[in-house]
Amino acid sequence: MLWSARIDEFRAAAASKVATWFESIAKGATMPTRDTAPIGAPCWIDLMTSDTERSRAFYCELFGWTAEPSAEEFGGYFNFAKDGVRVAGCMASRSDVPDLWSVYLTTDDARNAGQRLLATTRAHRQRGQSDAEDHAMLMVRLAG
Repeated sequence: MLWSARIDEFRAAAASKVATWFESIAKGATMPTRDTAPIGAPCWIDLMTSDTERSRAFYCELFGWTAEPSAEEFGGYFNFAKDGVRVAGCMASRSDVPDLWSVYLTTDDARNAGQRLLATTRAHRQRGQSDAEDHAMLMVRLAG
């Protein structure tokens, strides 16, 4: 019986915290911004979609984002912004790829992190790339 009472206390406390969080959003609270991300933290997201114009309209309406013009030199990639701050990117997907959001994580050694990821998980390497500005990307797909 004590266990059941503790679970009920936990549920009540969690419900109260969620209600407070939703109330702060309704009052216009914003997420904090940052200039850097700690190692392992998300640092960027982008959407690959079969319909960039529909996605542009949807996310601009849903979140109040604005969309920058498409950059044809980057395959039509464009950025979404909120209050002048870039929040996400978007690009057209190939016909054989489903619509998906990608999450980019911060690391101080992309090659080593990628090797550890592939060695310790059931992930499959899909592609990798790097550029002259010391940016690197490894796309993986988790098996299963």
